[in-house]
Amino acid sequence: MKLFPIPISRSTVVAAIFAVIIIASSADTFAIDGLQFRELSLSYRKVFINGQDANKDDLFKAGLFTGYVWAIVESWHTTENDKGLFSIPTGLTNEQAARIVFDYIEKHPEFWHLPGMFQTSAALQEKFPPPYLQKSELDGDQDK
Repeated sequence: MKLFPIPISRSTVVAAIFAVIIIASSADTFAIDGLQFRELSLSYRKVFINGQDANKDDLFKAGLFTGYVWAIVESWHTTENDKGLFSIPTGLTNEQAARIVFDYIEKHPEFWHLPGMFQTSAALQEKFPPPYLQKSELDGDQDK
């Protein structure tokens, strides 16, 4: 299976990673607002899901979407000794994480106004809830 359905240059990937680092390091914003995140997700769909011919702008935005999602995964997942926002299973790839987030965004247009960070976190928490939010605890069964 090909990692990318269309050829993506190394410089495009490097540029996307660099953009994520710069955007994520901005302390005075939520990095990517809801409408910007939606725009990135549409480029992701065009490039990775539909496999359409894409211009450099779409390739960059699709890579930025995937990189942004993975940055949230790496920053907020649960480890053995903390309480992260979600429990990512071993072996999850950045492409799988991006597809989970994309599918969530498509199913929840009511959240498009929220920053990309919140949409990403909500999607991953729904799919991979952390141990402290498991169903038994939410139902009040933890004492049984």
